[in-house]
Amino acid sequence: MKIRVLAFGPVRGRFAGRASLDLDLGEGERLQDVLARLAVGASVTAGGVAVAVNGEIIRADPVLHDGDEVALLPPVSGG
Repeated sequence: MKIRVLAFGPVRGRFAGRASLDLDLGEGERLQDVLARLAVGASVTAGGVAVAVNGEIIRADPVLHDGDEVALLPPVSGG
């Protein structure tokens, strides 16, 4: 199955500057499997990056499905 991973802000540097990356996954793979493969798991668990799956911010570790879109979002601050 295929998913698309989108990266924004400084997270994009992990993708060699590309905004997106298509990945082939095995059935039953979870979000944390993808994050580990991309070496961003530590950043996410430390609160440095938010993760959205299909447009929804995720705090759990869902099983991913064919065609899902995972977005890696840098922390945002403002005033």
